Amino acid sequence: MSHPEKTMFVCTNQRPPGAKESCGPRESDEFLQRVRECLRQKMLWGQMRAIASGCLGACENGPWAVVYPDDIWYRGFTVDDAEEIVTEHLQNGRPVERLRFTPKPDSPGGLEV
Repeated sequence: MSHPEKTMFVCTNQRPPGAKESCGPRESDEFLQRVRECLRQKMLWGQMRAIASGCLGACENGPWAVVYPDDIWYRGFTVDDAEEIVTEHLQNGRPVERLRFTPKPDSPGGLEV
């Protein structure tokens, strides 16, 4: 099997009750499943992948996802945004600007919001 052209990592982290909010309860699992369905429908699975990840280091304002090798970060998306991200970014190479997160250049680690 060849390496995919792009891989989307979607945080599906679930923290214990009472802990800081995490991406899992914000429908990131459902978003990930919808991205995978869209990739299969468009016959892109294999060229593109969508993988569950643990914490991406910035739980606030999530859920979070990152597309490699593009290094494009998305946050605050919903399940309804999955098809647009697949079509516009993964298929056509145009990041979805309204959902894109650009790190502050002066933030340690770059992900502080």
